[in-house]
Amino acid sequence: MKILDRYIIKKFLVAFFFTFILFVAITIIWDIAEKMDDYIESEATVSQIAFYYLSFIPYIGILLSPLFIFIAVVFFTSRMASNSELIAILSGGVNFYRLIVPYFIAATFLASLLFYANHYVFPIANKNRIVFENTYLKIPYRNRDYHIHMQISPDSYVYLERYNSGLDEGYKFTLEKIIEGELVEKLRAERIRWDSAGKQWQIKNYYSRTIHEGYEAIREGQQLDTTLNFTPEDFGKKIESVETMITPRLVEFIRKEKTRGSDKISFYKVKLFERTSSPFSTFILTLIGLALASRKPQGGIGMNIAFGFLIAFSYIFFMKFSMTFSINSSFPPILGAWTPNILFSILGFVLLRYAPK
Repeated sequence: MKILDRYIIKKFLVAFFFTFILFVAITIIWDIAEKMDDYIESEATVSQIAFYYLSFIPYIGILLSPLFIFIAVVFFTSRMASNSELIAILSGGVNFYRLIVPYFIAATFLASLLFYANHYVFPIANKNRIVFENTYLKIPYRNRDYHIHMQISPDSYVYLERYNSGLDEGYKFTLEKIIEGELVEKLRAERIRWDSAGKQWQIKNYYSRTIHEGYEAIREGQQLDTTLNFTPEDFGKKIESVETMITPRLVEFIRKEKTRGSDKISFYKVKLFERTSSPFSTFILTLIGLALASRKPQGGIGMNIAFGFLIAFSYIFFMKFSMTFSINSSFPPILGAWTPNILFSILGFVLLRYAPK
């Protein structure tokens, strides 16, 4: 590694960590000011709040790290261009494309940290953050889904018109058992309720039909206590819970939800693929930042930084749009997570082609 490589890598990492610390500190101060009334009202202790922000730092830091990397690249590269350092480097015989190497070495280091954090550190920090917010800052969760379908075994299917997570009650319940395409048993009930003491379901006002060898048996009653292959947790806040699972646990969770016929599989898969696509964006934003900031600014580095912010927020917006589109349509989840990287990679190479060399 040459002196020039070490010089650029040092500037890259110093600029990144400076940007990281500055933005995270501002975010924490803003967040404390916004939530102070909630902390006082909920009587959260200073130690609990401090522990919450120890989890909040990885959350906000990892979430915005690609943005911090991009800002850092634009900032220190613009400074080098403004001070004519890039002109001196290129005039000294260094090929412009060779100049990319130290940038990508630093980007590889940061992307590796972000990759590991996304798959293993972020979920643990998120769990602590969500537990604190649900305890001290938010109203209890209520399931608002209607017409819920679940597959609880290879041949058993459950339907609920809706589920009240506050009362642990489901309404308009149906359980069907289908073997080789034929209905062999069907149980209907006005409502079911979870018995937390007995760890079982109480099926109220039920009507059951069982078909066996051409004969049909009918049974009805006021209450039937039984165990079923699902619990109130299956109606909990899964949109948040996937954020608290390390990747091996999330993969297993998705497999389990598939067997149950969940309609949120696309969301879970997008979140899984995002954990890898986000670190890869480090290279793309580094490339775009270098291409934008390598030109000596006419009116100071402010224009480069402002344009850099515009590109960075455009990337974040398009990333969220692409994932939302994938979740709510038949667009493949893996493309929903990776399409922004593909398109902005093309933009990066176009900008690099026209960068001053």
